[in-house]
Amino acid sequence: MKKIIILFLMLVSFSFASTKIDALQKSCDDGIMKSCDHLGVAYFIGKGIKKDYFKGKELFKKACDRGYMNSCDNLGVLYRDGQGARQDYFKAKEFFKKACDGGNTKACYNLGVLYYNGQGARQDYFKTSKLYKKACDKSYIKACYNLGLLYYYGQGLGQNKTKAKKLFGMTCDKGIQLGCKNYRILNEAGIK
Repeated sequence: MKKIIILFLMLVSFSFASTKIDALQKSCDDGIMKSCDHLGVAYFIGKGIKKDYFKGKELFKKACDRGYMNSCDNLGVLYRDGQGARQDYFKAKEFFKKACDGGNTKACYNLGVLYYNGQGARQDYFKTSKLYKKACDKSYIKACYNLGLLYYYGQGLGQNKTKAKKLFGMTCDKGIQLGCKNYRILNEAGIK
């Protein structure tokens, strides 16, 4: 009896997922780019549908071309990581820049990481700091933590351990354990 219940639940779950995929496809076909993006993610991770990187990339491209910045960021991730596309940091940079300029906070952070690592662009800590600050100002916590590191080490801006401590404290409050550790270290060192 237990096996029958589990099988029934699996079938209901599959049916629900299939219905959701069908609804996303219809909505995407009707021009709702957010649905195209969500469908692209489903294809990319194989959730409710057979994994298909190419189809996911196509959907991201369609939505990005029509101004849905989350899809532009997703394309940047594909090219950065070489999943569903040949790894190409220059293309990743293009898509992250488009998405960042279009208001996608995560893309600003991702673009900053490329500049920090010198991937697809000359390493530039000053540009990195500007991009991290832009993302941090919109509450993207990873960017705040990394901006704290730049202040701590004086990369791209003047070394300022007080600002670093403030950023680490803020990230600690949001659950980033390294932020807590670095805040504690600076506090114990007497940094105000």
